[in-house]
Amino acid sequence: MGTGNKGKENPWKIKAVIRSKVIKLLNRSLLRQTSRAESWRAKYYEQSTVLQEQRAEIKKQALTINALTDISIKGISRTPPQDVVLAGYKFPLSVMWLSIMLYMCGLSFRGVSSVWVFLRSFLGINFKIPSYGTVRIWVLKQGLYMLKKGGKIGGMGKKNKEKWALIVDESYSLGKSRLLLVLGIRLSSLKKGQCLTMSDVEPIEIQSGATWKEDEVVAVLKKAVKKVEGSVAYVVSDRGASLVSAYKKHGLDHVPDWSHYIANILEGLYAQNDDFKEFNIKMSQFKKKRKQSEYSQYSPPTLSVKMRFMNYIPFLEWANMLLKNFKKLPLGIIEELAFLKMEKPFIAEMTDLFFTGDKIGLLLKKQGIDLTTKEEVRLIKEALIKKYPKNTRVIAFSEGIDAYFAQTMPIYENFAQKNEKMPLVFNGLIASSEIIESIFGKFKHRCLKDPKRGFSAIALIIPLLCRNFSPFDVFKAMFSIHAKDLCLWEKNNLTKKGYKSFRNIFNKKTKKGTRFENAV
Repeated sequence: MGTGNKGKENPWKIKAVIRSKVIKLLNRSLLRQTSRAESWRAKYYEQSTVLQEQRAEIKKQALTINALTDISIKGISRTPPQDVVLAGYKFPLSVMWLSIMLYMCGLSFRGVSSVWVFLRSFLGINFKIPSYGTVRIWVLKQGLYMLKKGGKIGGMGKKNKEKWALIVDESYSLGKSRLLLVLGIRLSSLKKGQCLTMSDVEPIEIQSGATWKEDEVVAVLKKAVKKVEGSVAYVVSDRGASLVSAYKKHGLDHVPDWSHYIANILEGLYAQNDDFKEFNIKMSQFKKKRKQSEYSQYSPPTLSVKMRFMNYIPFLEWANMLLKNFKKLPLGIIEELAFLKMEKPFIAEMTDLFFTGDKIGLLLKKQGIDLTTKEEVRLIKEALIKKYPKNTRVIAFSEGIDAYFAQTMPIYENFAQKNEKMPLVFNGLIASSEIIESIFGKFKHRCLKDPKRGFSAIALIIPLLCRNFSPFDVFKAMFSIHAKDLCLWEKNNLTKKGYKSFRNIFNKKTKKGTRFENAV
């Protein structure tokens, strides 16, 4: 019996072994599940902390913008913290603002980036350097923001009683496109006795086109008039055929620019005159002969054939200076400049006419067109006629001045009648659009010189040339303007270039997207 019982195992022992193994498996599974749960819990809290920080940052920016907006409405000037970093940007506001200012001071985009490299080496501080592409995006965003801001007063819309004057002009051709620029002037902000400055104008519309015909100009004018908050009193520009017909079709009063007007009169008087032609030929011959000689300092200024009647006064100053000091000239060039002595009466006549036109222009720039300036111009004109009573060119010059005031005085009387109840400090008509020529001149030196490509989005620097901007404006521009806004503006306002390099003429692959889509 004893031997038989030893070979058998007890059932409880088997059950205990099996239960022990099950418990071990369950403990391992529990440990594994606990470890996973702890890992997921840690990830959750880590992600939750990041989200909370992002929400707090966005809330802080929203509160800052609301506070700054309220402050700007109340008329209190304040700027946001210089070290604030907007969501989606890697650089503080101070770096953005200074980079844009450096570019507007004349540096290139790459030059701005290089300045930051030098500053980092000079200061011995390790910080990120914005690339030239990043600086370009900042400049374009700021320009688009200033363009959208132009013509706005504060949400009053057409109910606002602000009076505006528009200045319209076409730029020089670049490839097959020309820019049409519309500037606005708040007439209530002007002061008598001062010429227009860059800070007096605001950008309203910028568009490029292959040609600017009447209907195309009218479409741009409608957008400009609709954009300004207030009413447009009149438009100042040269007498381009398409521009003048567009003003008439839209029902806007047109005040001709005095500089272009008087230049056209002088061109009609002297362009085909034999004495004038001979004077210019001999002056050019002397300049060419003595250009690199020991007498080069006696040479006249460089002659601009296209705009010579608007900029001819320096040549008359040169001729009168040499005539006044003719005895002091070196013997080697007296014979070559003898034509000045022969043309002395003709030079004196031209000097009087050109300087009279310039004197009247300066008077109109400072005082505007009104009854007082009309009387002052009459006295100047009578003094000129008294000096040359039988000179046909002087008489034609005087008649041209009378025709100018005959065209503009009805516009002034209508304008003064509408503002009789609320007179302006500058109650005359603006008679000069030279400010837009200055803007185009500055822009010409900053844009690309490749005539095959036409105008690009860099045209958005024009609003930055017109108005000053603060760090607060940069703050709002970077917050409100996005890369898609730049793409949309370029698509709607600039003509398609349609240009390919000779390396890509036969390349059928098209590049999708634009250079703004991946911008930060």
